[in-house]
Amino acid sequence: MKSLILVIFLFLAKSVIADDSACLKCHLAHGDQSSETTQHIDTSLINMSVHKKLYCIDCHDIDPAEQHAFRTDVDCGSCHEEVLNIYKESIHGVALANGIKESPGCTDCHGGHNIISHFNPESKVYSTNVPKTCSECHTSERVVGKFGLKADRIATFKESFHGIGNELGEASVANCASCHGVHNIFPQSNPKSLIHNDNIEATCGACHVDLPPDFAHGTIHTSASEETSGGKFFVRKFYYFFISIIIIGFILYRILEYKRRVKRVE
Repeated sequence: MKSLILVIFLFLAKSVIADDSACLKCHLAHGDQSSETTQHIDTSLINMSVHKKLYCIDCHDIDPAEQHAFRTDVDCGSCHEEVLNIYKESIHGVALANGIKESPGCTDCHGGHNIISHFNPESKVYSTNVPKTCSECHTSERVVGKFGLKADRIATFKESFHGIGNELGEASVANCASCHGVHNIFPQSNPKSLIHNDNIEATCGACHVDLPPDFAHGTIHTSASEETSGGKFFVRKFYYFFISIIIIGFILYRILEYKRRVKRVE
């Protein structure tokens, strides 16, 4: 009997607010009116999103046990079950399930009411925007320091060929997700990881064909400013020295040439 009443309640509630008008009576944005008690929504964001044809109730489901009757937390898995199951096994999903609130969820990467297609250059997960989105956590002193993560991952990526191409707006060049995965990000030690020793050659091979056997065995995320980077460090040092000698030589040449011309005039 209780189940039947609940079903009837849900049906009637959804029917009442099917056009979102009931929600927008309280939540329609008029300037910056968000508060601790009421979140005001800019409908222009929703109208540009991939979810523009959905109703509020499709994401913010009804919970009769709550005073507000609507869940503010969104279960993306109700539509994206397969993706959610993959995410739950990932390093981010496991961390979030274990109560680590700093771990990114769906909306941290994709957005909230402003989710747009990953093919759209304005999307947070568009190819050239992925490093910036990842950097929101991976350059954060609060997150990096708390969990002992390496703070140079984004900086060293930007120094690389891939990073330079990305900065120049080349969408086809590899970004963070190309190597580490999207929803399926695992620690490097996990055999499922795209950057596990057994998988790295196939990961690089997705873009680079006819690779030599040792192609993917080099050090990744190196900085030319650190001696531990090996050749990259010494090549940069050489060019600093070489270019400096050329500049000094050119200046000396101009000085000597100027003196020679002065003597001619005298």
